Amino acid sequence: MDQLKDLVKAEAKRLGFSFIGVTVPRQTPHFNNYLEWIHEGKHADLDYLAKPYVIEGRRLPETLLEGARTVIVAGIHYLPQIQLKDFVDWKFSDRGWIAAYGCLPDYHKTLKEKFRILAKSIEENAGHKVKYKIFIDSGPVMEKDFALQAGLGWIGKNSLLITPQFGSYCMLGCLFLDLELPPDAPLDGDVCGSCEICIQACPTHCINQNRTIQTENCVSYQTIENQFEIPESIGGKLNGWVFGCDVCQMVCPENRKASANALNNNRLQNPIISQAIKLSEFVSINAEEYEKVFAGTPVTRVGYTRFQRNILNSLANQSRNKSPN
Repeated sequence: MDQLKDLVKAEAKRLGFSFIGVTVPRQTPHFNNYLEWIHEGKHADLDYLAKPYVIEGRRLPETLLEGARTVIVAGIHYLPQIQLKDFVDWKFSDRGWIAAYGCLPDYHKTLKEKFRILAKSIEENAGHKVKYKIFIDSGPVMEKDFALQAGLGWIGKNSLLITPQFGSYCMLGCLFLDLELPPDAPLDGDVCGSCEICIQACPTHCINQNRTIQTENCVSYQTIENQFEIPESIGGKLNGWVFGCDVCQMVCPENRKASANALNNNRLQNPIISQAIKLSEFVSINAEEYEKVFAGTPVTRVGYTRFQRNILNSLANQSRNKSPN
């Protein structure tokens, strides 16, 4: 099986995955942290995360595919277009920000297609039918925890997976198989150590000390998942983010270290849209124009109404903070 595993990893790299690891479909290390997070109500109104089938699927991931014996975790890294220095004088610049992944082709579709091809290749190399199931931000799968188990990186204090080669700017997915492959070993240590830069830099202080997120305070939650008005207590701290937020990644020392590896890797996708936008240009666009501009990107997932809500919120913040000069 070692030979088959080597073939699978080689094919994954050929398909454009930046990294790949193998682990077993068993309860992951932070399942109990997840349960505690749910019981404490820190998931805001993301009620699906507390549904019995999600909890049980995460408790017993081997039940998510009949005969499951292996989980392949793979992902693609990406690069942000903006840096911390770009935030200087944001309040007076008419600029808004989109999380870096939101500017790329929708990773749900990109990764799913790569995993489908990979699964077909596994069947061909195994010489028999293989049952499989793909999970990309879908179903009750703790992708980052499986990546941790598969030796792909560590869970950072901002709750994100941090890979040694590419930092945390990564998109992940899992492929469950009823075929057994030798698992990879987790990495040793804790990449964060005593560093708490991300905790201190978060504009809404949503990062908990136990590497979980206070969801209702998270800018990404408020600009993407929240279907109602953004609370005034949070709205004034969004700092121009109109889809997601990358602040905890932008300040992470591991991402600065990883930038050279990312730049020298030829698997990067070209952005469809710019990460920095002019708020005044988007405040008056209609629904049809919105769909056209952001076609093919994750931004369309929030819908026109919520996106306009975010634009208006950022414009209001800038208006309140304009320099008297």
